[in-house]
Amino acid sequence: MTDTSYSRDLLREAARRFGTPVWRRLRPYVDTVVARRVDLHARRLLDDLRAADAAARAELDQLGGRVAWTENEMRRMSTHLAAVDERLAGVERSPAPARQGEAEEHGEARTLVDEVREEHARIRARLTAIARYEERIGRLEAALDRQVTEPSPSPQPAG
Repeated sequence: MTDTSYSRDLLREAARRFGTPVWRRLRPYVDTVVARRVDLHARRLLDDLRAADAAARAELDQLGGRVAWTENEMRRMSTHLAAVDERLAGVERSPAPARQGEAEEHGEARTLVDEVREEHARIRARLTAIARYEERIGRLEAALDRQVTEPSPSPQPAG
C-alpha cells in the first residue's frame, strides 16, 4: 500500500467513526425541518386546490342560472311561436275570393300572411341563436366537469 492510499483509508475510517454519532444526534432535527417544509408545501397546495374548487363551483352556479334563464326564454318563445304558427295556418287556408270586394280583402290577407311569415322567420332565427347558446353552455359545462373530475398531475418532488 502506498502512503497516500493508507492516509486516505485512515481518514475515511475516522470520518465513519466520528460521523456516525453526530449523524444520529442531527437526524431528528433534520427530519423535523423536512417534515415542517413538506407540511407547509402540502398546506399551500391544499389551499390552492380549495380556491380553484370554490371558483369552479361559483362558475358552475353562474352557468346554472344562465341555463335556467335560457330554459325560461325557450318556453316563452315556444308559446309565441305556437301562436304565430296558428295564425299563419289560419290565414294560409283562407278560401279564394268569390266576389269582387273580397279581392281587396284577399290582398290585405296576403300582406298579413307575408308579415306573419317574416315574423316567423325572425322567431326561428332567435330560436336558432338560443339553441347555439345552449350548445355552447353545454360544451362549457362538459369542459368544466372534465376539469373538476380529472385529477391534476401531482407535483414532482424537487431533487
